[in-house]
Amino acid sequence: MKYLALLSLVSFAAVAGPLKEIPKDEDYTRLLSLPAATTLDQVAARGLNAGETKLDLWSGSYWPMYQGSLAIRYRNAAIRTLSENTIKYENYVAAHTGAVAMDELSPAEKYDLLVGDALKTFTATQWKNGKDNGGIGGVPTWRGICDGWSAAVMTWPRPTKAVTLTAANGTPVTFYPEDIKALGSQLHAKGIKKVTFLGRRCNGSTGYITGACDETNPAALHLALANRVGAEGKSFVVDASPGKEVWNYPVSKYEFEYINPLTGIISADWKNARVPLIGNEDKLVKGKKRSKATVWVVSVMAKVQTMDMRDTNLLAYDDASQDKVQDLMWNYDLEIDAQGKVIGGEWLKKNGPDFIWAPREDSRPVSVVETRTRLSFDANRGASVAIQAAALQASAAAQPLAVIVDKLFELSAE
Repeated sequence: MKYLALLSLVSFAAVAGPLKEIPKDEDYTRLLSLPAATTLDQVAARGLNAGETKLDLWSGSYWPMYQGSLAIRYRNAAIRTLSENTIKYENYVAAHTGAVAMDELSPAEKYDLLVGDALKTFTATQWKNGKDNGGIGGVPTWRGICDGWSAAVMTWPRPTKAVTLTAANGTPVTFYPEDIKALGSQLHAKGIKKVTFLGRRCNGSTGYITGACDETNPAALHLALANRVGAEGKSFVVDASPGKEVWNYPVSKYEFEYINPLTGIISADWKNARVPLIGNEDKLVKGKKRSKATVWVVSVMAKVQTMDMRDTNLLAYDDASQDKVQDLMWNYDLEIDAQGKVIGGEWLKKNGPDFIWAPREDSRPVSVVETRTRLSFDANRGASVAIQAAALQASAAAQPLAVIVDKLFELSAE
């Protein structure tokens, strides 16, 4: 069955679009700290045909906007039932008008309480964000802060235990692992940070004209996996939903299988699966944009695992048993030059990521206030006057203070 499936893949390749060189805006070496393996021989010699990150990536919610993002009281039983039976934004807003126990406050409400904001500025921005993203049919269910979550898992250690801090008014406030993950994800989504971004977002029909919907070049993706994940033990984010919707996921592991594009036979050695371009032009992808340096073509089956999002839980202790993963199967051709260097590629099945990216390691997310004011946060005391004043400004921009977020992750990690 596997062999037959690959033969059908080969027949598709005969009518697919042209193989393409790696474009300048997809230079994968910008994701790397070490010299890159650029040939498939180097990839094999360094043991990079399979690899996984050394990071302890963790699952979390994407805090959907149709539920009010971080303003949702996810620990309240009635609202959890509501989440299972409706996607109407207005219902979530109405359900948050009554008083609830301190323990059932939303992550945003707990944050406002911690910093002494009686106006609940941070919470208000969460509801406004949902309202502003509405339209015909309501707020799209896919919109949230998966970008913030996927970057947060690379920035902070896994929050495992609940942390209780003293609010500005002296009240103890308990932040559960889900609350801490939420604030970290929000800071990455809305804060000031630096990222390395390769490719372009597919924004509907115009993207198919401009090339923004062509998906990341397979050569750039292949070498990013081998070098950043395999060699450096890091991760990067893929938009795993081709088209207008964006779903960001951090890569955790991968494995390559090389396939003869004419016979469909699988080999662990790319040289046993390669075919020469000359003499096979009519049997391979028609290459109007193919590099003149192309000598060999080889097909690849890339088995990629990413960390996945999940619904919020009520646990006071969170560990890897609560994680979810997602398995992706990517099929593509690679163009190889005379030296074995990977110089281009083409998708055989149009399911590749529109773009890939990663937060830069020389930058951590901060609120706009913290770019011009140096703050400190003492977890053993209530929020200082300086923290309260800074929080009001940052909350107006939907940003929690980094000094507080950093401290919560530090105290929650084991």
